[in-house]
Amino acid sequence: MNRLLKRFGALILVVSMIFSVAINVSAASECESAQSAVNNIIVGWNLGNTLDASITWSQSDKSPKAYEQAWGSPVTTQAMIDSVRDQGFNAIRIPITWSKHIDSTGKINAEWMKRVKEVVNYAYNNGMYVIINVHHDNGVSGSNKVSWMFATTSNYNSQKAKFEGLWRNIATEFKDYGDHLLFEGYNEVIDGNNTWNKPSNGSDSYKAINDTSGHLIAEVHVYHPWEFTGTPATVNWTSVHSNFQDSDKKEIDTIMSRLKKFSDSKGVPVIIGEFGAEYKKNDSEIAKYAAYFVNSAGKNGIKCFYWDNGDSNYNASSDGYAIFKRSTLTWKTSISSAMVEAAIPYSTPQEPKTMEGREIKLSCTKYTYDGKAKKPTVTIDGLINGFDYYVTYENNTKIGTATVTATGKNFCSGTLTATFTIEAKSGTDFSYGSYKYRITSADTVTLLSTTKKTGEVVIPDTVEKIDKKVNH
Repeated sequence: MNRLLKRFGALILVVSMIFSVAINVSAASECESAQSAVNNIIVGWNLGNTLDASITWSQSDKSPKAYEQAWGSPVTTQAMIDSVRDQGFNAIRIPITWSKHIDSTGKINAEWMKRVKEVVNYAYNNGMYVIINVHHDNGVSGSNKVSWMFATTSNYNSQKAKFEGLWRNIATEFKDYGDHLLFEGYNEVIDGNNTWNKPSNGSDSYKAINDTSGHLIAEVHVYHPWEFTGTPATVNWTSVHSNFQDSDKKEIDTIMSRLKKFSDSKGVPVIIGEFGAEYKKNDSEIAKYAAYFVNSAGKNGIKCFYWDNGDSNYNASSDGYAIFKRSTLTWKTSISSAMVEAAIPYSTPQEPKTMEGREIKLSCTKYTYDGKAKKPTVTIDGLINGFDYYVTYENNTKIGTATVTATGKNFCSGTLTATFTIEAKSGTDFSYGSYKYRITSADTVTLLSTTKKTGEVVIPDTVEKIDKKVNH
């Protein structure tokens, strides 16, 4: 997404193979079809404002990671992408701006290409579908922009060799990758007049692709209904609101119906490469919107990628699309879970999995009692917490033995259990109601203070495993 607010997204194409470049690739018939890829995608997430960022100001550090952090996002790590996968996303779109890293022939700076490949591998080696593109190399022009491609005949004639050279180099670099890597030709190309809506000069249109061959996916960006998803500021051309309304649902359904007609008429599957809503202190409403949006898309055979524009926009008062604070691996789980749950019914069933024969591991198996619930992190080899299974806890506050149960969900069946202990430790203080206590030995608690003037001292249930011996 362009960092400027906009009303409409542009239609672009994601291509799973670059047919226009002269490199050796497998025959198209040997590759996964576009429709199969779309069927297998559950829901996706965008690594926005990261590799698509650019530096247009004076700065001595022009290293790849300096560009990566230029718009407020931290350096991408394997742990971040693992966290994306663990939320249930099985696809990731990695927007990339190449402008500052290529020459006039499209040759790519080696250090930049190395970093791009490293980030791609974080997701690709996780078994995720990965989309890479040419991002802010096209879009709005201006002194603080890096665009060099526009939808005009003159620009096409002057830049086509550079564009072909760029994609030739990208394709060569990734030629040994499999079907899970998809190539998006360009992001949001606009005309020479910076027109976001219908091109101001329709005579410059031309047929860009002649042969789909079953390996093209049409990608659109949808930020409707803008009254809900867009700017939190008051504007004079629409009614901005923070609650997700019935009128918003109707607008979403209308768009999905139109996209379905387009898909059927062209014989190509459709994905929504960007969608999302700006934060207006309304996460619960955004969760409702995200679930409805993904569900409506799924009914029409369309898969979705949420636009996340990085840490600097997490809970931001403007342009706040981020739902994942990458520096702390913190998610707005109400939103991410809503999307995944809505997407599951419309995804091709993955190979069935079972809990049987797997080992459940806990991050901690022994705690000291402090009156608070204990919830050790659960991991099961080969399965994703939150997607393949969910976790429940029993007796995890009181002194004694607690039980953890992992129950399969979505495409996984079965249950696994594990236990951990909560032990008393001499000297531990805790509160219960208006009373304050201290554990003074393995079987004794001492009343420290109470705001009550009279009344019988009662051993709280939370320490019922200790003999009812109280010093007071």
